[in-house]
Amino acid sequence: MVEAIVRADLKRHGIDTRVSNDLDGENERSLTQLLELDAERAILPKGLNFELKALMPHPAGANLRNRYAHGLMSDRELASPATLTVWWLVLRYVLKPFADGAD
Repeated sequence: MVEAIVRADLKRHGIDTRVSNDLDGENERSLTQLLELDAERAILPKGLNFELKALMPHPAGANLRNRYAHGLMSDRELASPATLTVWWLVLRYVLKPFADGAD
């Protein structure tokens, strides 16, 4: 879900979220790659990029993206402080255009 929201936001700002390769043409960038884009750092509120990276795809952080996607989280972990923090960050991210007065 977070990956799709970040991708949609980048596309809304006219930024290509695909990457070309020799094997199978074009693929969408991963969440890690999307958060590394300079454009994404400019779009996100200060600190939000760092927080999303630390909580979602980074193995040294909570690594929630990979743990959830691969079924490695218990029911208890789904209500952990890290998971609840991600929900608040996503809400902040989704409401950002309204706070900025855009659209």
